[in-house]
Amino acid sequence: MIPKSPGEIVDTWSILRMKAVLIPDLFCEVLQYQGVVSGMFYEKPEIFAPVACIIEMNARIWMLEASIRSGEITDSELVEIGKRAIKIRDYNARRVEAKVAIDKIFGHKGIDAKVEHRSVVKEGKDGTS
Repeated sequence: MIPKSPGEIVDTWSILRMKAVLIPDLFCEVLQYQGVVSGMFYEKPEIFAPVACIIEMNARIWMLEASIRSGEITDSELVEIGKRAIKIRDYNARRVEAKVAIDKIFGHKGIDAKVEHRSVVKEGKDGTS
């Protein structure tokens, strides 16, 4: 296994769990990560909320992306694709926050922080953009 931060380990495990449904060859890797994540819970049970958040956000992202990839939403429905892309961006921000929270709980000083995309408007101190 490649060295990863605690938050990244949980994130990878969460994604692998979903992928293993479609790619059974990943099951052994899921079990390896499951063992590590179980040990993390044993050591720091306070990671429960951010782990649950990562699982939920990855599942939501997976469903939104799947409907686009499957052709359920066609290219002619660009407005819907755009709406989903914004939701995915927002879910990713929450997922990254949860990973950082796990890293902090374990005292890991990682660099995995959400960088605002230029499409996100930042407000000034006076409330203006």
